[in-house]
Amino acid sequence: MIDTHTHLNFQAFDNDWPEVVDHAVKAGVTKMIVVGTDLESSQKAVDMANSHPALYAAVGIHPHHARQIRNQKSEIRNLIIQLENLAQHPKVIAIGECGLDYHRYQNTKYQILNTEKEWSQIKSLQQELLQTQLSLAQSLDKPVILHSREASEDILHTLRTTPYVLRTNSGVFHCFDGSHQYLKKIIEAGFYVSFTGNITYNSDRATLSTLVPSNRLLLETDCPFMLPEPLRSKNYRQPLRSEPQDVKIIAQSHADMRKIQLDEVVKSTTQNALRLFHF
Repeated sequence: MIDTHTHLNFQAFDNDWPEVVDHAVKAGVTKMIVVGTDLESSQKAVDMANSHPALYAAVGIHPHHARQIRNQKSEIRNLIIQLENLAQHPKVIAIGECGLDYHRYQNTKYQILNTEKEWSQIKSLQQELLQTQLSLAQSLDKPVILHSREASEDILHTLRTTPYVLRTNSGVFHCFDGSHQYLKKIIEAGFYVSFTGNITYNSDRATLSTLVPSNRLLLETDCPFMLPEPLRSKNYRQPLRSEPQDVKIIAQSHADMRKIQLDEVVKSTTQNALRLFHF
């Protein structure tokens, strides 16, 4: 199995990430992508990938961090230069996670005014940040790992109007959050789709996941987030977090919902990940 989206570079794993990775490998997870969300976590993802054979890295700026940008043009240009430097490492296999996120977060380290003027500025920053990362991905011939929350039409518009060639292996919409119609548009545009442990307890997400063609589905945990059932209800793991080894539970959920064998899900999702990321 391949866990295509982990945040082993987050604080939740500071004390034991090597052990967590080794447990996952023993459970059959042969490859894991450590995904950056800003420069610091992207650098950490590269360092971790460099130190463990099962780990690979993606480098990018999450749309939430657009709030830290003040001088739009020069700061974004500097961010992209630094991402490009990180992306030269041979184990960096994607740009991301990047995207658009219009959810109005209340629990965040950034000061939030929630005025319409502020939201207009934030959306503009997010869109430019996405456009520049798409252009970087194209110039490096790497796929993108996309985050989209409450921004479906805008992210599709940005993908269509940015000098980024939409091809069969463009990238993946991770932790899918949207409608059936949105999912259909993503598939038609040539993207892969992945769901997290929430398909084990969110019936809407579980139903949507069955609509993804088998040749476009990827596995991910998005750890340490979205701990799957039955681990959520048992509440025995301390600290309470998802781990890459839990990707087997997610794969089994896909198999159960599609009424196929686990081996079929593992085989197809592994082939899809190899095709997209060129490990």
